[in-house]
Amino acid sequence: MKNFTFFIVLLLLFQVGFAQKRAVNSEGLYKGVIRVKFSETIQAKVDVLSENLEKGHQLKARPQDAYVVTKMKAVDKLNEKFAAYKMKRVFRDAGKHEARHRKFGLHLWYDIEFNSSTPVKQLIAQYSNIAEISMAQAIPEAKLVSHSITPLPNCQRQVLQA
Repeated sequence: MKNFTFFIVLLLLFQVGFAQKRAVNSEGLYKGVIRVKFSETIQAKVDVLSENLEKGHQLKARPQDAYVVTKMKAVDKLNEKFAAYKMKRVFRDAGKHEARHRKFGLHLWYDIEFNSSTPVKQLIAQYSNIAEISMAQAIPEAKLVSHSITPLPNCQRQVLQA
């Protein structure tokens, strides 16, 4: 039993070590992925996308289409052109707090992933120009920032305490 547990732990460690890492361009932005905010004027269509995700249907490219189908003509046209293979909601369904998410428009944000080697700036420019999308942006690489904490000199501490 100990050997089996050790094997499982070892297997998990190797999976974490070999996890797929997204490529980053020279500007520190992830390649092949953008974040879009759908326009509030197409609320019903975005709700259908959200319902499909809630039901467990992944918005992934179907073999017959080779791109993600959203049932929004302009978005589907660009998804086909740039080979968008995956689309997911950025802020997951909030359950009993979903009304608050909707109030602030968090349900409108989606990440779109692409197979094409098209530069991120070109993807942003193309998706920003369609009526269904109110905003398109790149996703910057997440990384830790080094910092240090410098204690205040005694004279400044006394001023703050007063």
